[in-house]
Amino acid sequence: MDSSSFDSLALAGCDSWLKRKLMQYERYCYSAMPRPNLVIKLTAPIAIAITRDATRDKAGGPDEAAVRRHWELERKTDFGSTPVVIIDTTSPLEETARQAVNAVWAVL
Repeated sequence: MDSSSFDSLALAGCDSWLKRKLMQYERYCYSAMPRPNLVIKLTAPIAIAITRDATRDKAGGPDEAAVRRHWELERKTDFGSTPVVIIDTTSPLEETARQAVNAVWAVL
């Protein structure tokens, strides 16, 4: 299970009482958070995301299945009426950061 993606179907399909309670608590925590004024959504093609994951030094090493799962989840995320600025991260880091800063300044 990926965090913060626990819909009713995921809860119903969970066999562990403890996991189900933790999932419900996480859903509650997210629902109690104030809504943002802006969402900055960083995107990259799946192939690039997998390549980047393979170069990271992290516990457990690269996990292509997890990258694909998270990538699909992020494509489906709905932020309601909150403005969303989508930034393509295939650009150099400096360009990506500049776009993010500009997006924040635009809503201040």
